[in-house]
Amino acid sequence: MAIVFPPDDKPAGTSAFPEHAIGTDQVTRCEPLLTPKKLVSRFLKGLPLVSPLDHSKLDNDDLKDHILRAVQKVELETQVDVFPVQRQVKLPFDRHLYQSWVHLEIANKPILSLEEMTITTADGVQIFKMPNAWVESANFQRGIINVVPISPAFAAVGVGTSAAQGGAAFLMFIGQLGWVPAYWQLKLTSGWPEKKIPIVVNELIGIYAAIDILSWLASLHSNMSVSLTADGLGQSTTTAGPQRYVTRIQDLEMQKAKLIHRIKVLTGGAIVISNV
Repeated sequence: MAIVFPPDDKPAGTSAFPEHAIGTDQVTRCEPLLTPKKLVSRFLKGLPLVSPLDHSKLDNDDLKDHILRAVQKVELETQVDVFPVQRQVKLPFDRHLYQSWVHLEIANKPILSLEEMTITTADGVQIFKMPNAWVESANFQRGIINVVPISPAFAAVGVGTSAAQGGAAFLMFIGQLGWVPAYWQLKLTSGWPEKKIPIVVNELIGIYAAIDILSWLASLHSNMSVSLTADGLGQSTTTAGPQRYVTRIQDLEMQKAKLIHRIKVLTGGAIVISNV
């Protein structure tokens, strides 16, 4: 099913990757989702992807299945949406964060666009809709939304504005509250645009898929020594057995831990904001 993106007049980030980049050629930094061919060339080159038991071989459909399952693991581990996802999120009102320019942070990152930001009651009644012009999108990559109602402030000193000044007065009123659960309602799209997944994210997806495949192969290559005898003659062959895969798996596990941390830093997942 094709994903329909919101109109261009909705608040959107300056760049999905690299962060805040202007006029950057993303060809060398972003690419489509990892393909079976690239999975083999980057992580499994030279390895026979064949079961020693029944000689069955991993085909493209098998590799695609490993890649898609790896995508799910990456999304769960990093709270990053690899594919665009449209969400409706409700967040609490916190006076301390409100006084920091309505600082809201979304769990799933990055934010591609914000379609609507409202104050909606539990029974679905919309009390107030935030003007798009007030929403600051500079930190969408890190899942952070701020509201900067500067236009009404200019209007107060005689500078023309098209924003409704009543909204600014309403925001001042709710600023007197302390904490209200499920107060802000956000309709947004998170994830990376199609065919513009950062290569470092694809790298992590490939590592997850490769570890699963190598673990499968290691479990099948259990024999390290084979002996054949006939009429007093014998032949013995010793192989590396599963050890040939264990070393590679350990190396990929180390790379995986580093990449998870780096991606969390990139999207702000390693930063905790609290008023406690």
